[in-house]
Parts: sequence; C-alpha cells; structure tokens
Amino acid sequence: MKNMKNITCMLLAAAILSAAVTVPFSVSAADSVLYGDVNSDGSITGADSNMLCRVISGTYSGEYSVESADISNDDNVNAIDRNLLKQMIVGADLAESDTEASEEISDGYVPVHFAASSKDAYAKYLLTRDGKVLVHTYSDMSVDDSEDNSETVAYHPMLSETNIPSSGGEYNVPKILLDDLKPGVVCNNVIVGYDGYMFYADSVDTFTGKGFLSKTIYDRTVRLLKSSSDWAEANGMKYYVAIAPNKNTVYSEYMPEGYEMGEYRRIDQFCEILDESGVEYVDLRWALASAREESPERNLYNKYDTHWNQHAGFIGYREIMDMIAEDYPSVVIHDKSEYQINYMETYMKDMAWYIGYYSYFREYAPQYTLKSGNTARIVNYVPRTAWGQYQFAYECTTGNDRGYSDKLYRYTYQNDHNTASPSIYCMIDSANVALVPFLKDSFYKSDYNWSFSIYSNKNDILKSGADILISVVSERNLKSFVNYKAVTLTD
Repeated sequence: MKNMKNITCMLLAAAILSAAVTVPFSVSAADSVLYGDVNSDGSITGADSNMLCRVISGTYSGEYSVESADISNDDNVNAIDRNLLKQMIVGADLAESDTEASEEISDGYVPVHFAASSKDAYAKYLLTRDGKVLVHTYSDMSVDDSEDNSETVAYHPMLSETNIPSSGGEYNVPKILLDDLKPGVVCNNVIVGYDGYMFYADSVDTFTGKGFLSKTIYDRTVRLLKSSSDWAEANGMKYYVAIAPNKNTVYSEYMPEGYEMGEYRRIDQFCEILDESGVEYVDLRWALASAREESPERNLYNKYDTHWNQHAGFIGYREIMDMIAEDYPSVVIHDKSEYQINYMETYMKDMAWYIGYYSYFREYAPQYTLKSGNTARIVNYVPRTAWGQYQFAYECTTGNDRGYSDKLYRYTYQNDHNTASPSIYCMIDSANVALVPFLKDSFYKSDYNWSFSIYSNKNDILKSGADILISVVSERNLKSFVNYKAVTLTD
C-alpha cells in the first residue's frame, strides 16, 4: 500500500488529461445582424445566453431577435446556436468553417432541470471559464456495449411513485434563484461546479490540503486501528478498511475556478496511518481514476448528491473483494456481466435538497440486478425513522429484500446460495447504499451497521459470528472515524 499514493496520482492525472482537451474555434457574422444579441440591447452578454437557453427549452415566451439568435444561419434556433453563443461570450475564437465541430461543445451551465445525468443535457464537451474543455459525463443510459440493459425488474427502484416528495416541503423552498446557479456559486453548503456537478462545501479543506490530523490524533488512530485488528484476530476475524473518495477527489477538474486539489491531503495522511498500523486496506481512488480513464463519459457519482452511484459501487466492490479473496478464497465474486443494469430516477439529491430544489432537479442512476436470481434475503433489520432525503428512499415490500430501505441503520442479509462462503460484518456510512447490492450476494451472511465504533458494537459483532470485519469509510468522514474509542483485548 505504500506506493498507492504514487499510483493514485498518476491515474488521477491520466484521467484528468484524458478529459481535458483543447478545441480552437472562430466565427464571423454578417455586418447587418449582431449575431448573439438575442435581447437586442446592442451587446453580447450572459443575459443573451440565458434568454437563448430559455427559448430553446420552451420556457421563454417574450420577444427576442430571431435573426440574432440564429447564429449558425440555418433558419433554426437550437443547441448549435446556444453552443456558438457560449463560445462567443467566453471569448473563444470561433471560425465559420468550424460550425459543425462546435456542435460538440457547450458551457458548464445547466439550463434545464432534468439535466446533469442526461446524455443529451450538453454537447460532448463543455467549456470552463478558464478555457478547459471537459468531457460531458452522464448516467441515464449505458455507455458500454457489453452491459446488459434488457427489460427486467431491477433490484429496487430508487424512487417509489408513492413516495414522490411534496412540493411544499422545506427542501423545495429555494435558497437561490435558478438563474444564479452557475459554476463558482456557493449556497447553503453547496458549491456549483461544471457539467451539473454540485459539491459539498464542507469537503473543501480535505480537497485543498487542509484539516490534517494532529500528531496526538495521528498516534491515537494508529493505536485504535492496531488494537481493533488485534481484537478481531483474537476473536477469529480478519479486520480490513476501505476508503471511498469524495466526489471532488474523483472529479477535481469539474470543481469551479479557485479550488485546486492539494498534492498531499488528509486521505493521504490516513493511508500513512493505516500503513503504520499494519491493517490491510484498499484506497479506492486509484480504481475510480482508472475507470474514468477507460470511460470518461461514464458518470460515477450522483451529480446533485454527495454520494457515488452503483457504477462506482461495483468498482469499489470488486476492489474490496479482491483484497478479501486473498485471505478467504471461498468467497463468491461476481463479474459485471452477471448483472442486469437499469437506469432510473434516484432520490439521492442531497445537494438539491440543501438549496431548496429537491423536486425540481431530477437525476437518473444505474441499478444493478444479479441476473441469476441467486440473491440474499434480508433476515433481520431494525426499523428506523428516516431523515432528510432518506425519507423518500423506496422500501421493498416483497421478495428477498422485503423490509429493506436505504434508510436502515442495522440489518442482516443471508444468501443460502453461498453456504461455503465466509460471513462479514460491515461498519459503514452512507457509502453503503451503493455497496450493499453487491456485498450481500458474495457472502453467506452479511451484517451492516451504520457506525464506526467497533468498541460500542463489539458484543453485536461477536454475536453475528462473522469471519470478517471491515470498516468502509467515506473520505469526508475520516475525521469522524478517528474519534471513536479503540477496542482493546482487555475490554
């Protein structure tokens, strides 16, 4: 694991370089018409761009200059004209001969509410204010011909039709005007990025390279991890750790101007702590960076949410399972080809919730279903009142998943098809939502507990009879993770 940081940096750099390209353009206009002056005020500004976006989306019914809006001069006002206008405003040099190529580029502003995860929300590329050209990412349909997207029932829908949120809730009281939601804006702990991405403002310190653990906490965490591993071993278990990176760690170039990812950050410090403790772990940054390099247009995180989706969840699952399989070769590991993948609306939009547009912004996410049907059944769970967006999580009422909902804090699955596989106890945070669909079908029994405290849950862990103990922690929760008391052999 000591060379993981170098591998991570190389792969992240490769992913970013593959996503950023340079496309030079220039354009000219007839002298009699000021192309781009949609509102006829004698200048070409963002006001023209906003008006044109509304015209194209059908949400503007006022007067505007049709001639000036038809920048491509093809007798139609459409996305081609919008793309050309955006280029003009940011100062790009658009050549008249390059009009066809300009259909492939747009800016980072999202003018429509269903937008960010849709393949057609933007052109193939988008331009940032400082001149970077980024790949448009999406998750509303397959970008991989090898995926099976045939018509079958998915594992569970992300948003139940009976759970559509009320338009009158606090989560639908706007904290900012829609026209102001542009890259660089910060509102109610939400940073608006490019390509529709919204980022958690509380993650900025860990992103830029601040908020390191003190020497006292560093040393205490080494002891915590080592004593937890020793305790697990003394009770017949092997202890592992997996780290799920923040969205802005994986999509750093989609952050707005003024935010630069630090070369050495808290996640790197935590990996050094893990190295020193001797606990086996997997840092999932490199695997997700590699996936981005292979398929730049594949969206791995929900754009209006802080969490990863099941595309990233599957990648994390395989990395975790490859680590565990070295010690437990009888564990079942599923390939991607074994899953049916559907795309459907998701309730996971916590960033849209914070800014008061939860119902307005819509997003689609992948759902993986094991085609063989050899799935686990939920055998125990503790009902819990949901909070925030989790109150809209679908609750399964039939089949093996009856009683399951993403809002659950403590639950157990058992897969009767995997009787030769070991059992696992997972200490998790909200990253579990994208991991559980995979982990539950790789073990005989799998317990999930939304907590980092091994100490306060040691009796429950022992009662589970698990062979494996793992902590799956999101990068933004690393500081919370280290604040829990260590388990010692004398407890």
